[in-house]
Order: sequence, then C-alpha cells, then structure tokens
Amino acid sequence: MVIVPLQMTLAPSQAEEYFPLPDMSLLEQPTDAPPVFPLEILPPEIANWAALAAQSKSAPVDYLVFGLFSHTAGLIGNACKVSPWHDWKEPANLWVALVGLPSSGKTPSQQAFEEVLTLLENELGKNYPDDMEEYQKKAKIAALHDKKWKSDFNKALEEKKTPPIMPREAIPPKKPTRPRLKCEDVTIEALAKLLADNPRGLIQKRDELSGWINGMGRYSGSEADKDFWLEAWNGKEYTIDRVKLEEPIQIPRVALSVMGGIQPDKIKSITTGSNDGFSARLLYIWPASRPPKRPTVKPDHLLLLRTFKQLLSLPVGDEPRILAFSEAAAQCFEQYRQWMYSQEQQATGLFLSFLGKQAGIVARLSLTLELLKWSVGGCSIPATEISLKTVEQVIRLSKEYLIPMGKRVFEDGSKPLEARHADALARWIMTTKPSLINARDVYRKAKIEGVQDSKAAKAAIAELVAAHWLLEAPSRKGETTGRQRSDYQINPRLWEVVTTLKEGSS
Repeated sequence: MVIVPLQMTLAPSQAEEYFPLPDMSLLEQPTDAPPVFPLEILPPEIANWAALAAQSKSAPVDYLVFGLFSHTAGLIGNACKVSPWHDWKEPANLWVALVGLPSSGKTPSQQAFEEVLTLLENELGKNYPDDMEEYQKKAKIAALHDKKWKSDFNKALEEKKTPPIMPREAIPPKKPTRPRLKCEDVTIEALAKLLADNPRGLIQKRDELSGWINGMGRYSGSEADKDFWLEAWNGKEYTIDRVKLEEPIQIPRVALSVMGGIQPDKIKSITTGSNDGFSARLLYIWPASRPPKRPTVKPDHLLLLRTFKQLLSLPVGDEPRILAFSEAAAQCFEQYRQWMYSQEQQATGLFLSFLGKQAGIVARLSLTLELLKWSVGGCSIPATEISLKTVEQVIRLSKEYLIPMGKRVFEDGSKPLEARHADALARWIMTTKPSLINARDVYRKAKIEGVQDSKAAKAAIAELVAAHWLLEAPSRKGETTGRQRSDYQINPRLWEVVTTLKEGSS
C-alpha cells in the first residue's frame, strides 16, 4: 500500500487498522548481557582506585581497569617477556578497544592515564633542553671542522697529495631525542623512528580506533601498514626501507600497546571482513553504560603515578628479562588450553580466530597482572616468575569476561551488512525524529559507516520498510510533472510504541 503523506495524520484507532506495529528489535544491542568485571582479581588498592575513578567519571569500571592493563603493558614494553614454558615467549603488548556510544565515558575514563603519562614524559625529558643546547654547540664545531677538512681534502687532491683522513672532531654529534611514552596519529615511518629512539616501547592512544584502522595505508597506499601492525603484535624485529629514507630504520623488538575507543556502529569495520587475524588481536570491552551523576569522591591519582614510576624502573637491556610460569601455573595454563580447544570446536569465522588468540593473551595478561601487583606492593626486587594465583585469576577473567565479551561483539558483527546499516538508521531516526526521509537524507545526513551512496541507503531503507518503521510516501516537488521522489514516512505507530515502552520501564 502506498501512503500519501497527507493521509498519515490518523486517530489511534485508525493507525491500528492501517499500520502494523514496527519491529523494535532493531534498537536492541547484542542479546547477551555484558559480563561483570571481577574486581577481586586486582590488588585491593588498584580495585579501590578503579572503582572510585569510574564513579568520578560516570564511566563503567571496565574502562578504567583495561585502561590500566594496556598502560601497564605499554610501560613494561621491552623490559620483560613472559614464558609459559621453555619454547614459548610472549611480549607484553596488549591492544584494547573500549566499545560504547559517545556518551558512555570512554574518553573521560582515560583522562587520568593521559595526565600521568604526560607528567612522566616531562620528568624523563627534563634534561632535553640542555642536551639540545649542548648538541647545537657541538654540531656547529663539527661543521667547522668538516668544512676545514673538506677544504684540505680538495687542496690535497689538487696538489696530488694524499688526502687527510676525516678528523673525529668533524663527525656530527648524535642529536638528542625527547623521551616519549605515548604516541597518537603517526605514519609508520614516524612511528618506527619513535620506536628506534625509545627502546622501551610506546603506547598508541586513539580516541577513535576506527581512524587508526581506516588510516592504514593512507600514506603508503598499500597493505604494508597493516602488515606492520600484525608483526608489531608479536614484538619481533622490524626494518623499514623507504626510498626517501637515507638509512633503513631498524627496530630490534617492536613494543607497542594500543588503547582507544570505538562506537558500536563503527566496530563492524573491524569485526567483519577478511579473516587476516587483525580483529582477533584486540580485547573488546563493551560494558553496560553508567548513568551520569555528579561525583562525590575524588580518587587518588598519586597511586597511579607511583605505580607507573615503579614500572619504569624495570631496566631495558639488550634482551628482555623472561618471567616464566611456575610449574603449578604452567599445569593450570595447560588445562585452560585444553578447555579452550573444546570451545574452538564450537566456533566459526572471526570469533574462532579470536578464541585462537586467547591463550597468548592470557599469558600476556598474566605478565601484566603479576608486575602490576609488584608495582603496588612496595617491593624493590621485581617479580621473578608468574605465580599460580595470578594465572588462575587471569584464566577466570578470560572465561567469565573476555570470551563472553568477545562473543557479544563478534555475534553482533555477524549480521548481514544491510541489517547493520538498518540498525544504525533506526537509531538515527530515534535521535533526529524526522517526519519524512529519502535515500539522499540517509547517505548525506545520517553519516552511517559504510553508507555512502544511494544504493546502500536504499538497501537500509528497504530493511526498515520490511520492519514496518517506514512507509512509502512518494511525493513531487511543487506542481511540476515528472518522476516522483522516493520519500518514506515514519510509521506513526513508532512513537506510540516508544511512549509505551518508556512508561513500562518507569
């Protein structure tokens, strides 16, 4: 039935007769409720800090905890590796994606980490201005010696004499670099230079991880950027050769942890598509949102500062120090791997790849948690092994939290593309409340990830027509003849249902 817009103003009884109820499941988030983070696995001081910090930002505590995990791993960097047994070693690198709507508190939850890292960078670089001034003096002296040597060299050639050897005083001094702990939007070449100058490693921080993902290849125009990140996850040696580089940039061990936020609509760009193993490397944190509330507490961020300083005291040598699992921890870990194997037999697609990475992630998180306990414990001697208790705590985290959370994310991403676009369009309609829409409105105004032309917009509209959200309402501008516009009227019963649902939940 084609509805003319003027016929849409109907009494409730008429609406019930002419218009079917809209399918409200389009607004539902993943059907599985998010798991609850087990705060008791953390040291009491850290658990208390995370709870207070989350309350002060009206953010889920999950965001604070995994912000702490990713920053702890980043500060460990190349100082340590973990070894469940003799022929298996994992770096500390962790990649964390905080999933949530713009108002869920992702960015505010990371503010304390940003402030503490900036403070530590400034402290590490306090001698940088003096070092730079000294470098400039030595560079000028070296330039004068170089100029004189070149003059003497050319003169010797003219006189057919043996040219003089370049004096040591003419060798330019090494330019100092400002110490860094974090980076943001950088090219692979710039990132490689930063890593070469900061052997401990770095924390890549992004407010929006989709920009990080979509920006891969932006400058190189190839898949080389993603290849770099896939290698970076493993913490291996990496060499970058470019025509514009005077010398190749060599990184003995890439130490990069990643922390950023991403909106539910945009996470599909990671959890769908080719199974290249990239999406399996991320930890997805998508907790229930927390209602805004004026804070009544003030967390002590000095605890965070002391913890991070202790982690930075771990020395970075020619090779990372290895923390091995205790024998009891290794046996417990092997039982977990057998359990994980049974879970993999029931999974498919990208979620199967995600499960395949969990054993390595459990090893990395065990290293992170063990050294986090040490950093707040007041002991000057670092931990020498990964304890059974730590491995048991991380295995519990994996089984009760990380795997259910991953399932929640990947199952939502397994919907057909048109259905995901329709879900996003439904949420846009609920927010903007238009009375009439067409394909042009959808791809120009709704700003839905992946909907950039009329074809994709019409496919999403068709889904909403089938779900009884939209009704055909063709129109023609003015009194002119010609093809009618393909407009769609919002089903008037949509707002009736929304009102009913709100009243029922109050």
